[in-house]
Amino acid sequence: MRTTLRLIIAACAALSAMTISALAAEQDAPKVNPSPTMKSDRQPLEKGMRADVVRQLVGDPAEIHPIKAPEGSAEKWIYRRVVDTRTRLVNIGEGMVSCHYESPEFTDMPFARRVGIPITRMERTTIYQVTALLMCDNQLVVARQWKEAKACYEN
Repeated sequence: MRTTLRLIIAACAALSAMTISALAAEQDAPKVNPSPTMKSDRQPLEKGMRADVVRQLVGDPAEIHPIKAPEGSAEKWIYRRVVDTRTRLVNIGEGMVSCHYESPEFTDMPFARRVGIPITRMERTTIYQVTALLMCDNQLVVARQWKEAKACYEN
């Protein structure tokens, strides 16, 4: 009984540390208002559910991370679901371009000039709803959710 309690406490501490770092990242993430279509008709997950029942309800996790425990087995299951995707044009600086042209008045003298133009890239931001499940000895112990934003630039 004491070893199971120690296992749960150690796993909860690991999951809490992960949640705190995710909350710090969430502060920088854009806020998303969930749409009514996001609601699920599935049975909610409950503490004590067996791993096979959880998989049956929500599918296989995107990631499984083993957690060191004094006794028994513990894993952190991670699920990610895309909530929103945004695309925007971002100005990342200014570049110089040489322009060569000839003036009609001075056909024998070509004119050269350097001109600054904006350099832009397409930024795609994906907002995920992340769900972390702490599974100890094939049973659900704790579940946490948060939102994450990941940005990438396209050429």
